[in-house]
Amino acid sequence: MVFRNLDKLIQNGNTKAALEEMNITLYYSTPTCYLKAVMDSEPTLPIKQDDFFPYSTEVGYWTGFYTSRPTIKFFERQANKYLQMVKQLQVLADLDRSNEHFIEELKSAMGVLQHHDAITGTERGHVAHDYERILDQAIDGIVAVVRQALNKYMYGNALRLSKLTFNRCKFNESSCFSSENSDQFIVAMYNPLAWNITVPVRIPVVNHIYEVFSPTGEEIQSQLVEIQKLLLSLPLRESNATHEIVFIARLQAVSYKTFYIRKAGQQRPAWLNRRTTIDYNQTTTERYVHSYYLENDNRSIYQTFLMSNIKKREAVNDDIHDTALNDSTFDISMEDSMRIEEITGNRVDAKSLDLGVNVSTETTTEEDYVATLPTVKPEDVVLDNQYMKVVFNKNGDVTKIIFKDGTEMQFTIRNSYYSANYFQHEEGHHTSGAYIFGSSDLQSVDMRMINTIQGNIVKEVRFISSKDVRNNLILYEGLNYLECEWLVGPINAVDRKGKEYVIQYMTNVKSRDEFFTDSNGRQIIKRKRDKRPTWEFDTVEPIPANFYPVTNKIFINDERLKIAVLTDRAQGGTSADDGEIELMLHRRLFEDDSLGLLEALNEINDFEGLVVRGKHRVLISDAENKEQYINEKKEVIQFHLEPIVLVAEASQVSLEDWFYLPNKTFSWMHNVPNGIHLLTLESWGNKTLLLRLENYLETYDLDNTTIEVNLAAIFKNIQVISVKETTLGANMWYEDYIKKVWNTEKQFSCSFNDDYGNYGGKFADNIDEIHDCGMIVHFKAKQIRTFVVDYLIL
Repeated sequence: MVFRNLDKLIQNGNTKAALEEMNITLYYSTPTCYLKAVMDSEPTLPIKQDDFFPYSTEVGYWTGFYTSRPTIKFFERQANKYLQMVKQLQVLADLDRSNEHFIEELKSAMGVLQHHDAITGTERGHVAHDYERILDQAIDGIVAVVRQALNKYMYGNALRLSKLTFNRCKFNESSCFSSENSDQFIVAMYNPLAWNITVPVRIPVVNHIYEVFSPTGEEIQSQLVEIQKLLLSLPLRESNATHEIVFIARLQAVSYKTFYIRKAGQQRPAWLNRRTTIDYNQTTTERYVHSYYLENDNRSIYQTFLMSNIKKREAVNDDIHDTALNDSTFDISMEDSMRIEEITGNRVDAKSLDLGVNVSTETTTEEDYVATLPTVKPEDVVLDNQYMKVVFNKNGDVTKIIFKDGTEMQFTIRNSYYSANYFQHEEGHHTSGAYIFGSSDLQSVDMRMINTIQGNIVKEVRFISSKDVRNNLILYEGLNYLECEWLVGPINAVDRKGKEYVIQYMTNVKSRDEFFTDSNGRQIIKRKRDKRPTWEFDTVEPIPANFYPVTNKIFINDERLKIAVLTDRAQGGTSADDGEIELMLHRRLFEDDSLGLLEALNEINDFEGLVVRGKHRVLISDAENKEQYINEKKEVIQFHLEPIVLVAEASQVSLEDWFYLPNKTFSWMHNVPNGIHLLTLESWGNKTLLLRLENYLETYDLDNTTIEVNLAAIFKNIQVISVKETTLGANMWYEDYIKKVWNTEKQFSCSFNDDYGNYGGKFADNIDEIHDCGMIVHFKAKQIRTFVVDYLIL
């Protein structure tokens, strides 16, 4: 019907043009044909290096959709991690091509979520639920593919019926059927990034003392932490878990790693290390012996040495299964040091080794704890690690952060909400809805410190309010960031007034009305409060007008310090005052903004307002330190693509059975050069893969931001036969691509941020083409290159 009508329109239009001697011809075309026609007309075009955000029309500023439906925004990001994992495993584990059906299903579901009314949260409620259903089913399908890969490497047969069935968990509500209902279970983690990472892991369990074993067979440090009470009573949460077992995992580039976790008190093989909770990366006698054993397969030395230490340790380990340990140490003797030097050639100094404590000091009342006075004295709270110390005042408020070099930064966290009012076309006021953020009345939320957790892995301070908000401030041992875990909801609906909750990180950084946000997770764009770079700006709604989309990161800086906040989903953000970063977390509204949705953004779950849980990572660095800035870029990618964690019940697999399984951990790639990120690795046909790499540096990060990569040397189990470059979308060989050259009014600035509002001052350098040499290729700053690779599995 549509094409028949178009045929008539074309025919009648051309007839009219011919009769009236107009130089117009209508015909079916394509974007390529249209672009060629424009180019043939040789226009001189204006340039634009900034973006179009925020949108605004007569109905208000379209800055609400940056945050609308925060759970579907989070789910989409989680699904992307599953997609990258399964695409990589399909190639690297050399799985059967029949799996590609499941991969296509997830690709399709993810494609649907990219619709402008899906990821933005501007769809109707029942449509959002359908999106979630489609995505959830697609993820379930590819988990079966992941099981095949794990079976193949751990049991030698991808299709063999295994004693281990790895399943997804609902970590965002702290529930996991496989772990909380098992006395022993195995955790499998997959790192899709092409570099080594260190990450915290939190597995929901019941209240008990647990032992966590790494693939080498040694027990690593762990800590039991109580789940906050509100999570236990979430609507529709079906879980027995009351605690989380927390440990630090270190994963190699593009790898999986398994950990064996069990309730303490079970018999262990005599040769296995006694309960010592040794840090996996600590330079200890045990570590060198494990290393020697793995490299030389000399089990006799391994068993002999461990057995020689068991008697020394029994005195401090006899009561381990019955009572919580106090911090204890044992000495590595000079005799041990000499023995290990003889075995491995590595000298280990005689020293003390910490025995970790697997118990939380957190205490809270069981009920009505919101109305209870704080269970800790704020002045006694210590939240610190080897990188920073967070200081609290007598009221329990965060006041500053002190760094290891003595540098201090004023630092406060404030929770607030905008009270959404309904305006019927009043000038200067607009109704908040799924699209529009029209509120300006900011109400602060009083937060109270209720308890603290002190341990060898994680330290937490927990805050609560009577207005639907919870915050946890978290420091992990060995990790250089402060994590803020936030929970909002159910947002009170008694007064039928919409509320839009925000969190504000307030510092003494002199940001001069400037802040920076990422553009779709890649380029950084400077923003200036109440200003636009290419036109005069004036508004009667200064708050909504200064909100911008934050996909991954927002930051402020001055000459001394820089503070960046990383988000676990897309959110709206701003800097309403100097030294401040503000992010919108959750919205519940009771009026429509008249932009086509025809329903209010009132998300509910089991007849209550939706509860949303998430986290921010706060990174603070020297503003002039380029190395720290590049590490921050790396941290952004790591947070965006955190490891996938699957859990398998292991009642039929003993610790000894697991230990003797081959490939309890496996890595397929070497670390790529610093500055390079593996964007895509997926099957492209029989023994052909698609490889897409990105240089995530920007031109001003280093004096030379061009990076060399040897494509033949990045894989461990793949022999690269040939490589051929394509265009970005892999739909054309690059050698066949002819770059179009346009006439422009000005040249592009080499740095939009440096030349904000003054284009044409500095021009982008005409960098000579870099010539590759065979499989050694080069990447300029922000460049993405795509290759089709023929390969063989080794």
